[in-house]
Amino acid sequence: MIKRIYVVCFLLILCCCSLRAQMVKQITLSPEESYTEHIALSNDSKDLDVMVKFMFDEMNNRLSVTLLSYRSLFVFQDNVRYKQVVKWKKLRPDRLPYLVQEPLFKIKLPKAFRRQIPKPRKKFIFERWISYDGIQPVPQDYRLVNEDIEQQFDILPQRNELTVSLHHLFVIDSKEKKKTRSYFFTYFKDLDLEFHISLQRNPCLGTEVELEQAALSLENVRQSYSAFAKSFAVREVSSEEKFGQFTAMKEMLTAQFPHREMSSECPEVQRAWNEYNMYVDSIQSVTCTLVRSEVVLPGVGADVLLKKARQMDNMVTNWLSSTDKIERRDLQMQCQNLIDEVHLLVDEYGIVSEEEHQAWKVFLQAEGYFQRTVNNLNRQQ
Repeated sequence: MIKRIYVVCFLLILCCCSLRAQMVKQITLSPEESYTEHIALSNDSKDLDVMVKFMFDEMNNRLSVTLLSYRSLFVFQDNVRYKQVVKWKKLRPDRLPYLVQEPLFKIKLPKAFRRQIPKPRKKFIFERWISYDGIQPVPQDYRLVNEDIEQQFDILPQRNELTVSLHHLFVIDSKEKKKTRSYFFTYFKDLDLEFHISLQRNPCLGTEVELEQAALSLENVRQSYSAFAKSFAVREVSSEEKFGQFTAMKEMLTAQFPHREMSSECPEVQRAWNEYNMYVDSIQSVTCTLVRSEVVLPGVGADVLLKKARQMDNMVTNWLSSTDKIERRDLQMQCQNLIDEVHLLVDEYGIVSEEEHQAWKVFLQAEGYFQRTVNNLNRQQ
């Protein structure tokens, strides 16, 4: 028997937990998208439907929670025990633990309404209509009778996950009699709703200066790259001056536009810096090659080389047959000048043909004969 009682209790607990889990709602808010939930306070009457609306004001970092209904609404802003605020079947606003900014009047609790309050009524606690985590309520005036109920909250720093729970809600009606208006509670509902709120913030909010800087840098590098690539569309130049201009401009642009390793949660800012870096890479990829035109040497001429060789042989022969020191000195100098002259000619015009190569060998033989004969004999003397 005892085991059966335990089983029944366990099943009841599971059932309660299941019902409780169904009252938790996951919602997402963004500056552009609010959330509205329709709540039926009673299945018997549509005019007892209530709408709860959540709105996220990212600019002011605020959350607003609003209750809307066809009927007038009443809520407690703090937990209050029944016997503390109800006397002689009437609500005593002056006994509320918070101020109400309107003329105080009593609100009747009719018998039909009192039946909705669980017994023992004196110990029953009227719960505050809203509780929360991650937000702080903005001070405002409270009223007894409300066409709609709105509460603004400041979102705590670094919070993007919030919790808002809705509790006791009352429907209140009025009756006018002899120019006086009396109010009375009509319906009571424990909403028992918990909302887990995820905030989707705009990552570009507050990045106006950063975006302007990135856009300006992008525009500058785009214009500079365009002018640079246009100036050196032909990737080969034959002028040293033109190649020097290319090198100087590339070095200047490289220093002016370094690669930026920027990271931003704002897609527009990140996109601008990524495009900026692409232009920086494009500047580095621009190349220019100095192409020197090939020099075609005309050749010094075989006849010139052979003629100079004969002249040098004749001067060496005259040097050998002469006994005059001055004449010998002049002939030696003439030969050396002739050798220097021919070597300069070869450097300037080159040896291009086979005939010239053979004539060049003949000249070198005559030069060697001069070196062995004249210079060596002068050293021996």
